[in-house]
Amino acid sequence: MLPIERDTTHYFANGDIVISSVNKAATSTILFRLHKVVLNHHSQVFSDMFSVPEPQAGGQELYEGCPLVHMSDSAEDLHYLFLYIYDPTAILPLNPIPTDSHFNQNHVAILLKLATKYEVDSLRNRMIAYLEAYWPSSLDEWDKLREWYHDPYEWCFRPEPVQAINLANAHDIPSIRPTVFYFLSTIRPDRDLDISEQRNDPDSTSPLAARWNSLGAQDLLRVMQGRQKINDFLEMVNPFLDGDDDIVELPCLMEGPETCSHHLLEFWDRVCLRSFRNLDPLDTLTHFRDLYDGNLLCDHCILRVERNVDRLRDLFWVRTGGYFEDDDDDELIY
Repeated sequence: MLPIERDTTHYFANGDIVISSVNKAATSTILFRLHKVVLNHHSQVFSDMFSVPEPQAGGQELYEGCPLVHMSDSAEDLHYLFLYIYDPTAILPLNPIPTDSHFNQNHVAILLKLATKYEVDSLRNRMIAYLEAYWPSSLDEWDKLREWYHDPYEWCFRPEPVQAINLANAHDIPSIRPTVFYFLSTIRPDRDLDISEQRNDPDSTSPLAARWNSLGAQDLLRVMQGRQKINDFLEMVNPFLDGDDDIVELPCLMEGPETCSHHLLEFWDRVCLRSFRNLDPLDTLTHFRDLYDGNLLCDHCILRVERNVDRLRDLFWVRTGGYFEDDDDDELIY
């Protein structure tokens, strides 16, 4: 029999229900003495559990005069759940962006699982909101997030994408899938967090690493197919030469054979090459000025590059969701 300990935070002298749970190390049993009315208010499952008529005298297991309920969840996980139920401000930061280890996607995963299991709807909604902040659906928010993690090594606080995909699958959160899949597609498969952590590898703190071994086969296929669709898009489109209204309004000012077309083609080739190498077209387009010499272009073509890069980033972001879903529509590529 394991030694019994009282939870240091949630053992109230006036509580009317005792919950028992074994810790993750299986070294002790932790007891929580709580209030039925508080649990009932937050959780339909607890409310239903406590509404069951109590058995006749002698049939109910008691602890210090209170009904004793054994739960299969770990004591550590229940501790987080009861922290939220009794004092949500104690664990939930006002700013959801994780900048340290005090509260991050690992905690969200625990609380989301418990909130779903025990139907704590307010907690479930909060955790989904946190995930949507980690993986925003708008390009502006994604750019702000990248700016937030301006130092590449602060980017290691970025939530791990495979865990996010698995959470989206398990808890039906489609809103985060396009962004998560895109970010995962920018990570090389040989950058595996599980392996690097086991080896105590310095790359384990790399901002571009993922727990690839935890990714399901179908989702891995989505990543591979999405990468191919992105590459096809980059290879088939030159936004600076293909005809559109912007380009018609801004004809090249260079005359004769030495127009800007040749330099624009070379520029787009450099964009594609860097995107193929770093697997991140959005980042490449953000820093596109590093890839062309403005002295080689006329004023109209410089303006066209500036305008069309922003347009292309917006277009690419809108199409990202389709690149990583089961959709064979060629219009997603072109």
